[in-house]
Amino acid sequence: MPALTPRQHFVARLGLFVAGLATASSALAWLMHALSANPKPLDLIVPPISAAANLAAFVAILLRPRRARRWILYAMLTMAGMTACTSAFYLHQAMQPGAGLLVDLLPPVPALLIGTILINMLFFRPTTALRMGLAMWVLCALPILAYLVMHPTERQTARGLELVMLLGPISLLLAILIPLQRERDRQLQELQRAELRARNRAMRDPLTDLFNRRAFEDRLSSVIAQDSQPQQLILLDIDRFKSINDRHGHPVGDAVLREVARRCSATLARSAMFARWGGEEFAAVCAIEDDSPTRAAERMRAALAADPIAPVGEVTASFGVTRIHGHDTLESAVRRADEALYRAKHAGRNRVEQG
Repeated sequence: MPALTPRQHFVARLGLFVAGLATASSALAWLMHALSANPKPLDLIVPPISAAANLAAFVAILLRPRRARRWILYAMLTMAGMTACTSAFYLHQAMQPGAGLLVDLLPPVPALLIGTILINMLFFRPTTALRMGLAMWVLCALPILAYLVMHPTERQTARGLELVMLLGPISLLLAILIPLQRERDRQLQELQRAELRARNRAMRDPLTDLFNRRAFEDRLSSVIAQDSQPQQLILLDIDRFKSINDRHGHPVGDAVLREVARRCSATLARSAMFARWGGEEFAAVCAIEDDSPTRAAERMRAALAADPIAPVGEVTASFGVTRIHGHDTLESAVRRADEALYRAKHAGRNRVEQG
């Protein structure tokens, strides 16, 4: 399984912390209610269900960290459902004659509501968090606020004023924070895209848009370290390129470099990497085809020699090819390919030599 990205790793660790804390809190609430003198039935039902849901999320994140957001979503939906059921139960009970006041009966629903909304803001996109938060507010907070509006005596108590503040202005403040979070996420994504573009530019040759030598050396080192399927290193050098620059000028020389890059790239498999090695030299790392290490290089050589490049005419290149071994170093593989390229030059150019 591929390694987690830094973002996935962060989300998984945050999910473990939140799920673990929620599990411990729910278990503690369950224990406190169980040890109380007169526990209410719902107080012995909601906390263990919440604890089980969060514990399940904790274990699921440990086993499948890539899906941490999904497991947190399931836990939060369970918590939201339990909070809504608790609100509805105690509202119904408070409306019964002689049952008592809602401000005395209601458990810390506002804290659960606000905590769940904040967790949603941490893990989910602003639009998703806003929808979930609004749904929870309508199901949990709005009925309580409506009850308090219709019962001014309870509303004027200390607990009543606290409920109004928590479920009213403070909840609205969270709704305001969610669009701000959206803007923050947008700016963060733009920074990440800019960083990715800068990283790509640092790995590309500006003239040919091929990978540069630094990126190619990183890839070659990785291929050597993996030592999986048979791979080969190809170095090529355009024949008599200095005379092209001297006779036609550097703009024409640059056009020749771009055309060589285009033709050679077109002959290689998508899994191959083709790069500008420096000056008029190019390099490729690719799989060996049918135990024929020179086949890919021969295709590139033929593609260059097949048609002239205006206004220069015929442009050819010499190639050095070597098989990559697991015991190779970057320097040893390049040295063998370079020696083969040197032999191709001295054997008449426009040819492939194997090292």
